[in-house]
Amino acid sequence: MSKPATLNSKALLELGLDASLLEDMGTDLEALKQLIKDNPNMGPILADHIKHLESIVTAYRHSVDSPAEVIEGTVASAVELTPEQLASLTKIFSEKTNKIVALENKIDKTLIGGYRVRIGDAVYDNSIKLQIQQIKKQLLNVEL
Repeated sequence: MSKPATLNSKALLELGLDASLLEDMGTDLEALKQLIKDNPNMGPILADHIKHLESIVTAYRHSVDSPAEVIEGTVASAVELTPEQLASLTKIFSEKTNKIVALENKIDKTLIGGYRVRIGDAVYDNSIKLQIQQIKKQLLNVEL
């Protein structure tokens, strides 16, 4: 599958998940693909915009049929994250893992600031607490 097809199918899958419209979107994509096949004169007119349509539909169907594409995780923070912050972290970790990530925010005041994301067995720690621990460790290892 081409990279544009994979990226576009993931974007469509994310939209479908958000709106719970996975099957409807898949049906619409299939109908559009068939419409273009049935009307060969439309093809050249839309060629630049839809040259990857068949690959996108195939990748979309594969993504819908592969529940492993969606992974859940938690993001711990000292304060509740805004919807924008949570969306930003979700996007970052979806790109990092090449999967659709669904993050849940949990409050952990011991972090002081920053965040700690746990996805499966992986932990991405960007907390002030960790940074303080690292500075403390470095200071203890300094020879005078």
